[in-house]
Amino acid sequence: MANYYVDATLGDDGNPGTQIQPWRTVSKVNSMSFSTGDNIYFKRGEVWREALVVPSSGVNGGVITFGAYGNGDKPKITGADIEADWTGPDENGVWQINDSIWKHQILLEDGEKLCRLLSSDPADLSPGQFGGDSNHIYYKPTSGTPDDHVLELGIRQYPLYISGKSYIKVENLRFEAGNYLSDDPYKLRAVAVLQNCNSCEISNCEVHFGEFFGISLNGATNCDIENTEVTYIGRRGINIGADCSDITVASCHVHHIGKKDTIHSGGIAEGDKEGISISAFSSDGSQEPYNITIEHNRIYSIGSDYAQRSTNCKGICTSQGGADSGNITNVTIRYNKIYNCDGKGISLEGVSGDYEIYYNIVFNNGIGEQDSGTYPWGGLILGTATGTADVKIFNNVFWKNDGGPGTGIKTNVRISVGSGSTLTLSFKNNIVGLFQDASGYDLYFASSGTLNLDSDYNLFYEDSDSKNCIYWNGNTYDFAHIIGNQSGYWSYDHSQDSHSLCQNPLFMDVDNHDFHLQFSSPCIDAGTDVGLGRDFDYNPVPWGAGVDIGAFELVRRTTMLLLSCSSLDCRSGGWLDLSRKGNHGTPYGGARPYMIAPGVMGFKLDGDDSTYLDCGEDESLKISSQITMGGWLLVQEEHPGRHVITKRRPGYNEGDYDLKVGYFCLYVDNLGYPDGYKNLSFTPIYHKWVYEIAVYDGQYMKVYLNGDEVANSDIGSHTIDTRNSKLFIGSNALHTYKHPLKGVVAEIVIASEAWSPDKVRENMYRSPVYRMLRGLPHSMIYTKVPWKQTQGGIYAL
Repeated sequence: MANYYVDATLGDDGNPGTQIQPWRTVSKVNSMSFSTGDNIYFKRGEVWREALVVPSSGVNGGVITFGAYGNGDKPKITGADIEADWTGPDENGVWQINDSIWKHQILLEDGEKLCRLLSSDPADLSPGQFGGDSNHIYYKPTSGTPDDHVLELGIRQYPLYISGKSYIKVENLRFEAGNYLSDDPYKLRAVAVLQNCNSCEISNCEVHFGEFFGISLNGATNCDIENTEVTYIGRRGINIGADCSDITVASCHVHHIGKKDTIHSGGIAEGDKEGISISAFSSDGSQEPYNITIEHNRIYSIGSDYAQRSTNCKGICTSQGGADSGNITNVTIRYNKIYNCDGKGISLEGVSGDYEIYYNIVFNNGIGEQDSGTYPWGGLILGTATGTADVKIFNNVFWKNDGGPGTGIKTNVRISVGSGSTLTLSFKNNIVGLFQDASGYDLYFASSGTLNLDSDYNLFYEDSDSKNCIYWNGNTYDFAHIIGNQSGYWSYDHSQDSHSLCQNPLFMDVDNHDFHLQFSSPCIDAGTDVGLGRDFDYNPVPWGAGVDIGAFELVRRTTMLLLSCSSLDCRSGGWLDLSRKGNHGTPYGGARPYMIAPGVMGFKLDGDDSTYLDCGEDESLKISSQITMGGWLLVQEEHPGRHVITKRRPGYNEGDYDLKVGYFCLYVDNLGYPDGYKNLSFTPIYHKWVYEIAVYDGQYMKVYLNGDEVANSDIGSHTIDTRNSKLFIGSNALHTYKHPLKGVVAEIVIASEAWSPDKVRENMYRSPVYRMLRGLPHSMIYTKVPWKQTQGGIYAL
């Protein structure tokens, strides 16, 4: 195993490739033969106008990694070269260069993708557009002349190419400007190509400015695309193609997909625009993709101002085609947020085999500006063509998916079963509703085949009883006729949805797209157990007497204070409490926001007597029995008795040393509560980050450091003093001897329950600070990563 380094400015290909003597070019990397476990690092802030063609395979347990080193922006590998040889301008202010394939190229102006006008007449161009004919590219600057801008013209087929390789990881790199050449094989038209690969991963990368696909997988098995941003792609953000199996696309940010063309004719502008696509369209008998998982992604602006192709613009899509049409199977779509797509949020065409669609939030789709004719569009569009399919749709939110003026069949959810096919559909615990257009439908069934339907425990909502809600093969049920025990009601006529609700779901803040439930929501405990263990936020399901309808369980919060790690929430004037109890921290003295890692904040305390955070004296902090408190600490002064969390009444410092008037205190090296006279000591850790949690469960006082129990005492049953007093962080601010803390604090938490050892570890492992300490990429820091329990404890996956 060896490490190699590449520096585009200071490197030399004659060097040995060490950090002191790095290589210079990507071509040098492409020419090497790497060994199991090797790491190849590109310097941050540098640009390579070459293509990375991975030359070697790793093995199981010995992955070859291509990554980044140093500080600054991700290393950029681009398919574009700077183009400076413009001639002009003509009488219209248009400049030109000689080129014969303009329809398939990208032109970047100052790092932004320009709008192509599919016209051969330069007089048609507006500022910021380019076009061409068979011999020229025409360009009209957004301002000034070409010399006032950096102009880059895509000339390479793909910036990243992994073909026939196994056990490769590509991380922390930026790839852009993948060109589409008219004679390319269909599967190679991408910024990043994974071809006939096994066990490869793209993680925490950026993929921008592609003319056809952003990332294309063909013949790929056991490959992952994770924590990667894909944007400004002409046709499909991520394409999972023929002969692919066991593929996971997780925690990616896919947006602004669809060519920024102003005239939709000619070239490839007529094609579909899709965020994440599972498709084959092979004519050679290739196997359609199977065992595909799409989870925890944010997908939006598919089409929108860029393509405006209505029904052809889809957030997540399966597309059947080719010799084995109809065999895309074993697909799981979960925990995704999909919105602002011109045509459809989720479009599953020609479904066969097993599909699971759960805990997704699909809203404000179907917003395209062009008339879509009679084609369906909206939230979820699902249909079978031939064969048999088993589909489970659980705990999703389908909301306002009819934003555009088109005249097609606009629905939140549309199910169609083709002649000769059989669909077994379980549709439960979903929230469906609120059309703006009275002609739309919440749930639409069109079946000429066999539909075995089990629909129940859902919530439907419209703002008018007379609005269409459910369509069934020619029969329409308005909102007032869904649940009833007589003919003319959906539930009676079709023996469905007898436990479903027709009410306002009472979302927390629907105008700002917060689909959490209010405490008075009718969805709480109104669902049914469908075997799912975690909601959209990865909270346990159920949380309470039963499963909640929708994508979120209402968490009966025992957390009374949780101070945020977000840079937006940690400000000089205050520290935001995420518990919804309003126990925000106000800094005094030398308490100031401190960046722990990009996007991860805490507060730094200078150890002065006047330095602390005041979190007030809200009723929620009057905890009288079980309690948990603590957080992340970096103690920078080795002095015992420094206060981390303190709540004691005023007057304690006035000669009253009977500690019974204490409330609860957590020091760097000991814990004092309840009744103020029980103390538990432990050995502190200085000058290193430590997760310190103290627990009183009504019988035992316990302290955990980094998930391990380090102190435990049976003190018996006591009641914690509940009289009024403020809660301070970093000082005993009301005492003569304040014992201020010098160091950094983050994610301070107080809960009115006793956390178990497993819960202590779960909260630590899912913490942004913990992920930073493990060296996980920045884009994963706030990702909701699953966790599991093993014999050795709970570990983030």
